[in-house]
Amino acid sequence: MWQIFNAQYGEKAVIRHIQCANPQEAEQVKARLAAGERFETLVHTMSRNNRTAPADGELPPFTRQADSWDNNVTKGKIPQGFKDFAFGLTTKVGDYSDTIQADNAYHILKLERKTEPKVIQFKDVKDTLRADLQEQAITKGVQILRNQLLQKAQATLKIEEPTLKKQMEERQEAARKAASAQAEERARQDLMAKIKAATAPSVPPTPLPNNLKVPSGTPAPGGAGTSPATAPPGEQPPATKSAAPANGGSATDAPKSK
Repeated sequence: MWQIFNAQYGEKAVIRHIQCANPQEAEQVKARLAAGERFETLVHTMSRNNRTAPADGELPPFTRQADSWDNNVTKGKIPQGFKDFAFGLTTKVGDYSDTIQADNAYHILKLERKTEPKVIQFKDVKDTLRADLQEQAITKGVQILRNQLLQKAQATLKIEEPTLKKQMEERQEAARKAASAQAEERARQDLMAKIKAATAPSVPPTPLPNNLKVPSGTPAPGGAGTSPATAPPGEQPPATKSAAPANGGSATDAPKSK
């Protein structure tokens, strides 16, 4: 509802512009304006827009909310840079803009005049608003009813003429294929998302403190470590003392070598 108020009663701005082909031309315009030349004179001598130049570069009035020009001469969307300049907090009537790039061109703007917003009471416009809302509701209802009738007609329609029947079947088949392709694409995306979630790398374990780390090469408890026979040279453990004799004698009772 606030948008409706703005569209009908919001402030409007009128600007003039000089359209240049490149930044160098725009700088020339700024220099000549600084030297005291009139904006309207420079429009006729330097602007490259042949549609707006005869009107001294004046563009149609526009509001903050307007998207496109409401004019048969000036067409297309209103550049955001034009709005920012026209409704800037520090912009005053008669001010010139810096170079604004829009629509593959460079523009110097002049704020010609502004129409301040009017204070409107709801009781003064409630009938208009009610009529607008009713019209929107009717339009939406007619569209829904039209779609329902179309679906019902397509479901019960029988075509006997061969050519028309073939065309209808081809269209229905194309619609079914399009719907099937969309469903397959959605299923594929869901499957890829599940696979991605299942194969996502797990969070790495927290490393142990240095005083609790197992030395390199030490076999895990209860597991089969690297045997000395297969250990790389230089990593084999020193030979241990021989086991006690089977007759119960001590290791020192073994015969000494001569």
